[in-house]
Parts: sequence; C-alpha cells; structure tokens
Amino acid sequence: MDRTSQRRGLRGALLFLLMTGCTLECGAQKQPSFEVSRERALGLDMLVSAIGPFHSSPYTAKSGLVWSRVVIHPSVVTSIRVHVRIAQAETRAAWRLVFKDLQGTEVEKFDTKSVMARAGDFWSDEIHGRGARVELWTDDDPTGFDVVVDQYAYRTEVSFPQAIFGKDDRLPIGSAPRGVQGWGGPVARLRFMVSGAGQALCTGFLVTDDWLLTNEHCLRTSSELLSAVVEFGFETYASSPDRFRVDGFVVPPNAELDYSLVRLAGRPGLKYGKATLARAEDLSERMALVIVQHPAGQPKQVSIEDCVVAGAHRRGRGEALTDFGHQCDTLGGSSGSPIFEFGTGTVVGLHHLGFTEGSPDPVNQGVYVSLILRDLQTRYPDVYRAVTQPSP
Repeated sequence: MDRTSQRRGLRGALLFLLMTGCTLECGAQKQPSFEVSRERALGLDMLVSAIGPFHSSPYTAKSGLVWSRVVIHPSVVTSIRVHVRIAQAETRAAWRLVFKDLQGTEVEKFDTKSVMARAGDFWSDEIHGRGARVELWTDDDPTGFDVVVDQYAYRTEVSFPQAIFGKDDRLPIGSAPRGVQGWGGPVARLRFMVSGAGQALCTGFLVTDDWLLTNEHCLRTSSELLSAVVEFGFETYASSPDRFRVDGFVVPPNAELDYSLVRLAGRPGLKYGKATLARAEDLSERMALVIVQHPAGQPKQVSIEDCVVAGAHRRGRGEALTDFGHQCDTLGGSSGSPIFEFGTGTVVGLHHLGFTEGSPDPVNQGVYVSLILRDLQTRYPDVYRAVTQPSP
C-alpha cells in the first residue's frame, strides 16, 4: 500500500473515532441492522414495456410452424427480452418455442419437457437488436394450446450506485496477478428479471460443479430464478461467455444471511472450477482481501488495492453480528461477489451491501461465509458436505 493510501485509511479511521468515540468493534455494537434496498444494490439495465397481449390461437396450420409474432421496440436499442405465458396447455402435441433475432438467427428455444414449460411463465434470454421473432412449432394439431406474448424488456442506459473509497482502484481481471486471475474462474454474471421493474444484475460463484452461491436479495423468487441467465467467462467485451439457465433452489433462500444457493442446468464447474469456502469464524482488522465481481454487469473485474477488512463484526439484516465491513471498491451489480482472503485465496465473505454516498459510516459489508456454512451444516448436512468437499 502506498503512502497516499495509508494516509487516506488513517484519515478515515480518525474521522470514525472522532464521530463515535469508540473502536470499530465497539461501533459495530451500536450500528443498526439494515435492509438491503434491491434497487440500490442491484441496478437495472433493462426496462419493461407491456404489449398486446398477443395469443397464438386460433391456428390456421395443424403442425410445423403454426404461429409466429414479431416484437419491435419503437426506437433503436441494443437488445430486448420477450416474456411468454402458456395460457392453455390442453394438448398432446409436442411443441417448441423458438426465439430469433430480426435476421432470423436462433437465440434460444424451449420444448415440452423444459423447466420453462412446466412453469408456464418465463422470459427469453437477451436478443440482440431492437426486435425479436417468436415462433411456435408443433408435431400435431395444436388446438387446446395457447401461448401469450404480453411484455418485453429493452436495454437502457442507467447509472449504477457506487461504493468507491477515494480513487476507484478496480482492475480488469486480465490485469490482476496470475493467482488472482485463477480465483476468478468460478465467478459469473447474473441477469434476471424483477417483476414490474426490469432486468437486474448481480454476481455469483460456483461452490460445486453446478451449484452457484449469490445473494437472497438477488434471487429470491421462483419467477426470478426462471428468468435468470448465468454467464461464465465474461472477461472482456470481446468475450463469448458460456450461458446457463437455472434449474432451481438447492435450499430455500435465507434472508437473514442474505444468501441463495441455486442449481444450474449444466456443470460449468468442470470447465471453470469452484471456489474454496473458508470455515474461519473471525477476521482480523485491516486483513487484506480481494473481490472478484461483475460491477454494473461489466466484464469481470477485481478490487485489490485498499481492499481490507474495516470492522470485523457488524450487524447484517438482523440483530446478529453476521457481517464484516470492507473497503473494496464495488458498484451496483457486485452483490453476490466472493470476498477472498488475499493470503490464501479462500472465500471468507459474500459481498451484499455497498455504502450510500454521504453515509456517516462509509463501509461496504459482506456476510461471513463461515455462518452460511454453519447454517447449512445445521439444517442441510448433505448440502454442507457437498459444498465443503475438497477439489479433486
């Protein structure tokens, strides 16, 4: 750490002491619990517009391409997502729903056996350009089956909440030390739809080959889960990330510890690896940390410089001291990022709160991973054993 950074940290510590007349740990005792504001923590990069609704029935064809609908935003945007409901499913015909861009390139498809079909209410992935084409194909008479297109989301320019300490020291993952770059493999960008709002952004990371850990304030409902797209390998804007849908919750989301553990449709860990979770119950003041994140949905970045523990025991969403403070630079969309101990590369925390500009206590917060592990060990021992299994 250079002298400027040291002086900045010292000034911050002195200011805190003058304001509180206490140590960081004592200040944590007085700190009120907080409720994470989803809008502030997540940030939205797509907005929703209602359309139609457009029904697929009645049909003029008995099989093959039986219906299609083009959805176009009135102005130029970079991408859209389309919302679909299955309003009626009284048919024995096998079907598939195909989403294409306006040039006719297939982006995604779902069929009778998909999780989406069982849910009956879902969003497509992002489709590049200002419009999309939705096609319904069947192998038999589709009578008794009805698909409804009633909303779409479109990309918009937004400003994301910042939790930056002094100079923004975030680095692209490719500029980080080689060892830190290796820790970033299991880290992914999450995109999901929040009802009535738009597309939100978070970060998550693999703890097994197909289980991803993120915040409860990111993925908390079944509809958000079904809309989620998880992207690995988004290192630069030129990257072609691997995309995975989500199959379900491994355990019910935990609001007090602000974590969700979800199962992916596929095994990205075979390619990207998994993070090692620390069982340590305590962190020391000013301990060096690293956060690997997708701030504001941007390509993968790291916070290393001045990324340290700042208050080892702080209240989280409840009365208990579930959190620790840190001074790692983050943005909205960094929620759910792993907080690594710099010396070992093990994950000691789950980032879930960035401070508000002008806050009298400007400290970001992470949940102790050891408490998440304790919760799993107590209530879901099989899950605990799976996430603490050493890598082969």
